[in-house]
Amino acid sequence: MTKIIIQWNRDECYVNGPELEQLYKFEDSSNSFVAKKQDGTVNDDSITLINEFIKKYSSLHKDIHNIFTVSEEYMSVMIDLSGGQELLLPEDSNNIFAKLFASNLDNKRGPGFGLEPFPEQFYQELFNIFKDVEKNSFDDDGIDSDINGTLSGNFDGYYAFSAKLKPNGILWDTEHYSENDEDNDEDW
Repeated sequence: MTKIIIQWNRDECYVNGPELEQLYKFEDSSNSFVAKKQDGTVNDDSITLINEFIKKYSSLHKDIHNIFTVSEEYMSVMIDLSGGQELLLPEDSNNIFAKLFASNLDNKRGPGFGLEPFPEQFYQELFNIFKDVEKNSFDDDGIDSDINGTLSGNFDGYYAFSAKLKPNGILWDTEHYSENDEDNDEDW
């Protein structure tokens, strides 16, 4: 089996979601996001959608809630992969992000992950949480995202990638760079 290293961009690698009125934290005992305030009320419809999503799909993966980051800086929900995080496949095959990004619409990713992606309905509901019809200038689907990085492993060269959350999965755009490419020797 091919070994794969997925390295997300160090600077920004995200999918921005809905803005929040207040901050929330994940609570293991209720398996949901609750307000950081003492009363624990939920005033944001997006958090209600996320909590319903978590309850519906928690049987698919125990860490389903880790897809969502509540950003105190931006007062929003997001998928945040920044900081040069790495996944090693097959070693990290049980990681929620390995499973999430196993989807490969149009089969254009290049290397396979050796994992089954989540069902199409999962991606549709996740997409609906992050879609913002008022901000449809970000991309054709109204998603503000910048997911990119590199795929490398025990194969020739590496792939630079960008990925987009679509209604039925993840759409990859990759470019292969060979170890022999003179233009990219400094980057390799």
